[in-house]
Amino acid sequence: MKPLTKILIVVVATCIVIGGILAWKALVPSKTVLKVFHAGSLAVPFKEIEETFEGQHPNVDVQREPMGSVKAVRQITDVGKQADVLAVADYSLIPDMMYTEYADWYVRFARNEMVLAYDREKSSYADEINSTNWYNIIRREGVTFGFSNPNLDPCGYRAVMITQLAELYYNDSEIFDDLILSNTAITVSEENETYFIRTPEDLAPNTGKVIIRSKSVDLVALIEEGGLDYAFEYRSVAVQHNLKFVSLPEKINLGKVEYADFYGKVRLEKADGKTCTGKPVVYGITVPKNAPNPSLGLEFIKLVLNETGRETFQNCGQPPIVPAVGSGNLPNELGSLVRLETGIQWTLTMVGNETVVLSFDDIFYMPPYEGWGGLMTSTGRIVGPFRYKGVALNYLCDLVGGVNESNSIRVTAKDGYSMTLTYNQLNGDFVTYDPTTGEEVPHGELEMVLAYEEDGKFLTEEHGGPLRLVIVGSEKLVTEGHYWVKWVNKIEIRSVVEEWTLTLKGSITEIMDRATFESGVSCHGVTWTDSKNRNWTGIPLWLLVGRVDDELKHGEDAFNDTLADLGYTVKIIASDGYNITLNSNKIKRNNNIIVANELNGKPLPEKYWPLRLVGSDLEKSEMIRNVVEIDVVFSPPY
Repeated sequence: MKPLTKILIVVVATCIVIGGILAWKALVPSKTVLKVFHAGSLAVPFKEIEETFEGQHPNVDVQREPMGSVKAVRQITDVGKQADVLAVADYSLIPDMMYTEYADWYVRFARNEMVLAYDREKSSYADEINSTNWYNIIRREGVTFGFSNPNLDPCGYRAVMITQLAELYYNDSEIFDDLILSNTAITVSEENETYFIRTPEDLAPNTGKVIIRSKSVDLVALIEEGGLDYAFEYRSVAVQHNLKFVSLPEKINLGKVEYADFYGKVRLEKADGKTCTGKPVVYGITVPKNAPNPSLGLEFIKLVLNETGRETFQNCGQPPIVPAVGSGNLPNELGSLVRLETGIQWTLTMVGNETVVLSFDDIFYMPPYEGWGGLMTSTGRIVGPFRYKGVALNYLCDLVGGVNESNSIRVTAKDGYSMTLTYNQLNGDFVTYDPTTGEEVPHGELEMVLAYEEDGKFLTEEHGGPLRLVIVGSEKLVTEGHYWVKWVNKIEIRSVVEEWTLTLKGSITEIMDRATFESGVSCHGVTWTDSKNRNWTGIPLWLLVGRVDDELKHGEDAFNDTLADLGYTVKIIASDGYNITLNSNKIKRNNNIIVANELNGKPLPEKYWPLRLVGSDLEKSEMIRNVVEIDVVFSPPY
């Protein structure tokens, strides 16, 4: 065969093959690409959801790109890339960095918490580390630890926040200094008990001690290979990769809504100037405005939020939020899976057998109670009646253990005003008045309600909103106004009289109960006004010491001056074991060192309860709270 003929045959055959391929492609449509940018800590559950979604949509190719959450947002806002779904480990990044040009809604769909992950075989001191000593273990020479870049990944800035919170929790002012300040270019300052951390672009880590990567999951392989001892990770990441981990105390692990106020003591400013505040770990998801396939993006999010998705997240150690909470211009397609956020920023702390912090939205979506009610002021003026809607106080109390006849209920407002209610009042035992005449009249069933609506509208601040205690029934009657607490932010279930004891130890031991202490305040009480103009009332420490420094217990002569001059120490101990020690010469007949049981004429709030050591002759660090014991420690042979 001639060469030219061979060439022609090859050309023809090639054309036939190419034509066949083109014809096949024309008959078989290509798959639609669904692009998903997501936090690295979502890689495992999103892989499962990807497989499920592609099974339901065989003509769709889900392409996921895991990365730090801040970086994921910037891929859209700064780099100009397109994605059909964006899911981040800190929901606030969406409104803070994307509204309203790149997104105008988001859904909070899952939670997490921070842990310290390690390898049981390869990490140094793995057999010693626990939730009480972890910060000392990673301080040790030769021990390395890591976290992700705070400028790119929420897990990173949360890790840095945790080290500052740890200082407060463990009462060790050197933890942040030793772990972060000494090993990176990160800085911190303090103002009004709030800590401001700054993370520069160049973190300058001391790589012999600290390893920093762009996203937290990049540290997992280093731990598994023995190149890193410990890493701050999300609990879900540690679970999914079968790593051992230290469960950090709830007060610092950023996993509990009830500790949101404590988490908020730390703020972090990233290199781009954006500030993050410590708060519980909550994931957010949205469809960006520039999504090529927004409808498919919504379908993917529906799978994340439905029962299948919730089960996936639960199994992966990331508890789903049920129902998920939406904010902004939420698409109608998500309506059955998401409850819409009201936008009202308010929290209610419920204290009973446990402590629960509820947002306004939490309360708004509870079973409602409606009724008529009005109030009579102390001057006899009648306001209302109006139609109120809210949540029954009994229902709220049941969330923290419920109320019985041995309980009272204290309702407190944001301005400090409080009202203590009896069990019978909780169940409607009030005097009612005719709204026209003001005369006392009988009544039917009454209910105490924490109201958020008045005549179909949200309660305004002027009318005691966003949450106000009201008394309602089916009749249009009024009750005494002092029960109608405005601006309610705390409800506590208490014993009818809240008892406590103070243990005094010395030559003898005395267990002083509340009534005895209060009687002592009546006879020997003193008051000190602090720099914030708060009045602390209680008993001078020296008088309490005088009750146990020898056998003579009562009166000013009970204090033994001779023993004080010889010298001994006084240990003041808090309920958590924390203590301070003072010298007898300092406390001797000194009325400027007080064991206080009242603040501004009221029992101490929970923060300080039952007693606090205060006074002008003490340093701030010596003003120990939650005092339960005072020990007089004599030096031998006394």
